[in-house]
Amino acid sequence: MEPESVLISHDDDHVIIIWFKKQFAKVTLGRFLAGFSLVLTLVAWNRGIALLYGLVALLVATLVVAWIFPRLNLIGVSAKRHLPATAVEGSPVEIGLQLSNTGWFGRYLIEVWDSLPLTGQPDQQLISFIPALSKRSTVSISVQCELRGFHSVGPMTLKTGFPLGINQRSIEIIDSRQSILVYPQPLQVNHLDLGVLQNNPCSETQRVNNQKGHEEFAGVREYRHGDSIRHIHWPLSAKRNELIVKEHHPVSSNRIIVLLDLESNSNIGRGKHSTLEYAVTITASIGDYALKHGIPFDLAGSHETLLNPQAYTHVSQRKDLLESLAYVQSNGELSYFQLIQHVVFNQRQRGTVFLFDNGSSDLSACLNLLISRNYQPIVYRFDTRSFELQKFHSSFVKSKDHEKTLYTIQCGTDLKRLFE
Repeated sequence: MEPESVLISHDDDHVIIIWFKKQFAKVTLGRFLAGFSLVLTLVAWNRGIALLYGLVALLVATLVVAWIFPRLNLIGVSAKRHLPATAVEGSPVEIGLQLSNTGWFGRYLIEVWDSLPLTGQPDQQLISFIPALSKRSTVSISVQCELRGFHSVGPMTLKTGFPLGINQRSIEIIDSRQSILVYPQPLQVNHLDLGVLQNNPCSETQRVNNQKGHEEFAGVREYRHGDSIRHIHWPLSAKRNELIVKEHHPVSSNRIIVLLDLESNSNIGRGKHSTLEYAVTITASIGDYALKHGIPFDLAGSHETLLNPQAYTHVSQRKDLLESLAYVQSNGELSYFQLIQHVVFNQRQRGTVFLFDNGSSDLSACLNLLISRNYQPIVYRFDTRSFELQKFHSSFVKSKDHEKTLYTIQCGTDLKRLFE
């Protein structure tokens, strides 16, 4: 029987190449020198060359020093991190490091590694290098805070390859985990579209009207049993010799309501360039503007902790609002449609409602429901494809009709332009 021939495809070649790359990456300088020493020992034994034995002894001594000294170099070394409890997204954060040495001799070439997810990098990164440590050293470093949220910082690790850099020793600092709450950074809002409502109220009279709401005059009709006396149009009733009442229909009070989609797996994108982070930034900006201009602001989300709208009515509540937004995550069990239904049927006061559409729910029925209940919807629709592929575009598209305003936002859109 003839032996079967085996065909190796290009995919097999690719797998083999990847395997060799992984194996080669494991070959450190220390392992290379150890293997080279073994080869020289065999050659010296086979050839009887004394000089090669001397070279082998030198290599072995180098390996011993490279293995022992890094371990000795970290004995008695401790570190402590000083981290603020809160920070603001987009601002620098000052981190204080204090290293102590209880040994008799100095310590050299120490690297400080830490995990700082607030910078947008979840993996450990080198944050400081200490060339020489006698007894105590204090270092202050500044990192840029890129991502809002409640972050767990640490653990902190000390590494050294002193003196030769052939072998590296690392120790994890016990109890070096800390937490920091990063508030979202509101954008400057020069103009906020509130639909049919008055935009950008500035006067004190407007602010009072905003908080009370109002009705719009729709016409007159004959008096019916049960009509309020205060709605009677007395001059016209006297003229017609019968009771005539003024008819009104409710107009949304100048109240802002923001509904966040926090359903699990609804967040599309990565890091700060994700639909949830864009939604939080927009919400923080709208809320900050509303409170500064005396407009009542309600926040709700499709999560059990935010299902009932949180009301903010005074600028002193700005920090509370930003703190609530700092904690939100896309881990809710309710759908966005369920949230909208809950708010519509339980919210007494109407207003402009801001929605976020990332494709997880069909908003057509929701919009019809909101409009029928005298809400003024403004929708921020995310181009989910651009967020999935992380393709950056600075532009956005705005469309408007008599019922709603729609903004289409892409990954990389300059959100400041939404409020110009």
